[in-house]
Amino acid sequence: MQNPEQNPVRSEGKKEGKNSGINPTRTPTKNRSLTIFRFGLLNVLAVALYHFVLPYQFLWEAKMASAPPIFSWALLLINFDWSLLTVVFAVMLLYFSRAPEKETQTKRTLTAGFVFCWTVHTLYLAVDPAAVPNHLAWINMIFLGFAVLTTFSLGFGLLVFKPEAPAALSPSAGLGSELA
Repeated sequence: MQNPEQNPVRSEGKKEGKNSGINPTRTPTKNRSLTIFRFGLLNVLAVALYHFVLPYQFLWEAKMASAPPIFSWALLLINFDWSLLTVVFAVMLLYFSRAPEKETQTKRTLTAGFVFCWTVHTLYLAVDPAAVPNHLAWINMIFLGFAVLTTFSLGFGLLVFKPEAPAALSPSAGLGSELA
């Protein structure tokens, strides 16, 4: 049996285990990473919500009046679907970030997929900026800067959902003594 003084994580009246409420893995560094990750998710959420309004703000349908109707429909559908999927994904990861220590592999995989998408988006903005009038060329730097900031902050999710290293198999770690 392990000496209680050797285990500073254990608190009186609580059992150790998955659902004990004890959180020995949450360090100040992990808390900062979690905050930065959530900031990135809020950025993504804001962009996705704005995209629901974007076609109406800039009158996309009216500007595509000369194009076949299927193109206008497809553009609006792609924008709507992208917005919806991005909102759902960001909300899901925000929800998952409430308990980052549980099921880390699934959360890490989903976060890696999101970081990959934003990395590709950032590279696309760098290689092929938006076609804007010359007097608005500066806005491409805003778009790119926002994408870099968002991608960077989402990358912290990979630190937040990092699987913990297994404890060493030694009697001092509290393992093996039950076998004797």
